[in-house]
Amino acid sequence: DPVGTIVFGNGFGTDQSFWKEVSEYFKSKYTIVHFENIGAIGTDFEFFNPNKYESLDAYSKDFVSIFHNLNMRDFIYVGHSMSAM
Repeated sequence: DPVGTIVFGNGFGTDQSFWKEVSEYFKSKYTIVHFENIGAIGTDFEFFNPNKYESLDAYSKDFVSIFHNLNMRDFIYVGHSMSAM
C-alpha cells in the first residue's frame, strides 16, 4: 500500500515524459500524480490566457486551486524548472 503521494511538475517546454524514470522508482511506495501547468506540451491551449499568465502568480494560484479542490493536503511536491518556482 502507498505510504503517501508524490506530485511531479514538469518544466517549461517539457512534458511528463521528463519524470518517467524517476516516478517509476517511487511508484511501489507512493501514489504518483503528474501535474502540468497550462501551456505545457500536451495541455489544451484553449485555456491559456496570455494576460492571466503574464506572471508566475497565476500558475501558483492554479496549482493551489486544483489540489484544494481535490482535497489533497499532504503530499510531496517535486518540481522542475518553472514548476519548481
